[in-house]
Amino acid sequence: MTNLLKSILLSVFIFNVSASEIPVEKMWEIKKDAFVNAIIKIESNGNEKVSNNGCVGVLQIRACMVKEVNQILSKRHIDKRYTLEDRKNKEKSIEMFWIFQKEHSDTTSFSNMARKWNGGPYGYKSKRTLSYWNKVNKIFGRLLDENVKSYTKI
Repeated sequence: MTNLLKSILLSVFIFNVSASEIPVEKMWEIKKDAFVNAIIKIESNGNEKVSNNGCVGVLQIRACMVKEVNQILSKRHIDKRYTLEDRKNKEKSIEMFWIFQKEHSDTTSFSNMARKWNGGPYGYKSKRTLSYWNKVNKIFGRLLDENVKSYTKI
């Protein structure tokens, strides 16, 4: 059995056993938090100031992504705009991440969301983004398990 399959089965088992106690709305927040933190771990290991080939911050956001997010906000008639400096702020980076996802994903497929973050709006179709998803999924499963266990201990 491959490590990926083991990871998925373990996540499903943990989710079914522990998560049944968690309200649906809260579970969605727990999943979203674990997911974005898995991507942050892959992209920057949580370092807000990291810069690599034009990618900046915890989510390694390029200038063109800031521009795209601002265009999405403009199209939605929302006055808020982001600056290039906002990429160095974890909370603002996460906001931009979810704005992009809501525009380009159905936000129910974590695989598609991760692969689009790595490869752009059509990244979910590219074979090269599959290895990125596998890395994210491994960390996502662990973080989700930790978050569910933390919540059920309350």
